[in-house]
Amino acid sequence: MPPQQMPQDYKAEAAVRPMELSHSGCNDQYRFTLVVSQQPQRARMCGFGDKDRRPITPPPCVRLLIHDMHGKEVDADSVNGSFFVLQVDLWNDKADREANIVRASNTASPSASISTATTTSFPPTPDRTAIGGMLYRTPQSLTDPYGYPAPAIPMAAPPPQPPPHTMFTRNLIGSLTVNAAKLEDSSKKLGYWFVLQDLSVRTEGHFRLRMNFIDVGVVTSSASASGTANGSGSGSGPGLPSLNKGRAPVLAHVFSNPFQVYSAKKFPGVIESTDLSKAFAKQGVKIPIRKDTKEGKEEEGDSD
Repeated sequence: MPPQQMPQDYKAEAAVRPMELSHSGCNDQYRFTLVVSQQPQRARMCGFGDKDRRPITPPPCVRLLIHDMHGKEVDADSVNGSFFVLQVDLWNDKADREANIVRASNTASPSASISTATTTSFPPTPDRTAIGGMLYRTPQSLTDPYGYPAPAIPMAAPPPQPPPHTMFTRNLIGSLTVNAAKLEDSSKKLGYWFVLQDLSVRTEGHFRLRMNFIDVGVVTSSASASGTANGSGSGSGPGLPSLNKGRAPVLAHVFSNPFQVYSAKKFPGVIESTDLSKAFAKQGVKIPIRKDTKEGKEEEGDSD
């Protein structure tokens, strides 16, 4: 009896099955979990130039939860997060395919994109004709060395226009890697946070962000630490992490909720500043804060 084969529709479903939307991982001491406390909702596409950057709104804010091996949450003050890093990628809204790279063409309409590709003028200047990829003077300007008219040179047909120049560039731009910051949220709870206030998307569509947590530090070995304490070694000090110059694994990852990137004409506007954004801004994080509309109207009324 022949072995039972997998149905074609099941194969197709398995091929596009979304990745795990979140994953918690461990090192030798702790278990790390990422929580997107402030989800991205929308953005205005910024095209293929770099002058009209429009960040995702509201700025995504990701909290890093740290637990010991017994499942107890660890206080942020007891963990050195100097080398905690978050790296961000752009995925489609189904979380089954990366959307980091986009193809742009210099024939795209200005409303769809702004190409930075250089173009050359065509046809060539009047006194030159392109033949076989090289430039020659036209027959009217050529003469025989003895003063007699030179024989006519057949005029070559203009070379075919090259296909539109295509380039590949990143779709998600801005600060794609950020360090952890020890901040208090709107409830005054201290923790390690990653604030992504400098992310923009070039093209319109529906996307998700994938955030990867990496600890690029390595704790100094006991031998190196003791040598440093005795003044006979070189290290960062007992128990202090130093930069890992080798490979570092992704300890945790999480996907954001889907969000939409609009064209300039369809963009509904920036989200009002949240309490979490305001709390971080007061602690020195560079988040653009919108003034309350009601307060602005009252101030205008008083000025009148």
